[in-house]
Amino acid sequence: MHPARMRNLLIVTYYWPPAGGIEVHRVVKFCKYLPEFGYRPMVLTVRGGTASASDETLVSEVSHVEPVVKAPSLEPHALYHALRGGKTPASNPKASSPPGSSKGLGEFIRLNLFLPDARIGWLPFAVRDGKKMLREFPPEVIFSTAPPYTVHLIASRLARKAACPWVADFRDPWVENYAYNTQYRFPWVVGLNERMERNVLNRADRVIVATPGQQRLQGAKTHDGESRFRTITNGYDFQDLRQGTPQEKFYLSYYGSMSAQRVPVELFEVMGDLIKEDEAFADSFCFRFAGRVTSEAREKIEKILPDENMEWNGMLSHEVYGEKVADHQALLVLVDQVPHNEIIIPAKCFEMMTTGNPMLAIGPKGGGVDELFRTQDAGCFVPYGDRAQMKETLLDLYTRWKVGRLNTGARHVESIRRRTLTGDLAKVLDELG
Repeated sequence: MHPARMRNLLIVTYYWPPAGGIEVHRVVKFCKYLPEFGYRPMVLTVRGGTASASDETLVSEVSHVEPVVKAPSLEPHALYHALRGGKTPASNPKASSPPGSSKGLGEFIRLNLFLPDARIGWLPFAVRDGKKMLREFPPEVIFSTAPPYTVHLIASRLARKAACPWVADFRDPWVENYAYNTQYRFPWVVGLNERMERNVLNRADRVIVATPGQQRLQGAKTHDGESRFRTITNGYDFQDLRQGTPQEKFYLSYYGSMSAQRVPVELFEVMGDLIKEDEAFADSFCFRFAGRVTSEAREKIEKILPDENMEWNGMLSHEVYGEKVADHQALLVLVDQVPHNEIIIPAKCFEMMTTGNPMLAIGPKGGGVDELFRTQDAGCFVPYGDRAQMKETLLDLYTRWKVGRLNTGARHVESIRRRTLTGDLAKVLDELG
């Protein structure tokens, strides 16, 4: 039952269904549950934008949201695609390329000529159409979610025009975001991004971030520390919980994107050694991949593992992913070896926690994933390069699979329930009067 009085909340987001991928789930789930907490979401998004995936199954979850205004955008995709060899940037947004290659040149142009990002051509149209929304549907609060960070520049202008509070949501940090640091950036470009980020962090009435480490990192850049910051993690919609089924093979599965620099070579070499050393393991084991993978990453893996011990799948809709990830298997989580990776907690961790399947994470010791695994009993964390622990962990998971104890049953973790997290967002909005 919805509250008698609904407050208008204008949401500025680049990603919106039928766009898919992890970048859209957070805002979709917020919009799904916000009416239960007294907020009517209204959306300002892009017309004909580029997303990492398409997922029509998400459309029904936000069918109640109105109005949804789609502003046009001028984006440099034609030139950018040509310089990348004809591939869309969304096909692998975090993969780096050699500066001398056509892809590298495209990355260089994107990172140095379009500030704060290649979506800046959306700003004048979004501000124009946003001002119309302010007149027709006056909001009591404005909420913007990034990346891309252009959304915060749009929201800042609209909040100033409407004279209403503004909440800036950072799914990832701005200046330290690895996807924005894959090529050399001119010092003035870095400096301008730092200035824009500080302006947003200091101008917003509240700042929401996705991890505690991110709050510490970005809170240090403001005039008042972390006082306006709130951490709201990613999560999982318990309505989507599924009971998985036992599998005839021992799967170690990775769902997501994979670039060459993300491949944990030591782990795959350990897998390869176990396949050679143990015939029973070789007959039972399969590395399963589903998502976006670069040719370089796949080539790295195929040099190590035999064909019969690999399974390659493309992008899955969120519905199919939910079904597949629940099946009994071990789930692989990788944290890139990049600067500030201690703050990273991949959103998939929260979804995978609910399956009852054990996770194997490779990342920095003492980082966000390490802490999450220790506090939530989410699986096995192994620091980069620790071959002995990788082997021990794989053998332990294999033994549990053989005796039918790999999966412990679907879990309800209230703190990561999407409805609960939306309630946390509503409390932040309520603070603003």
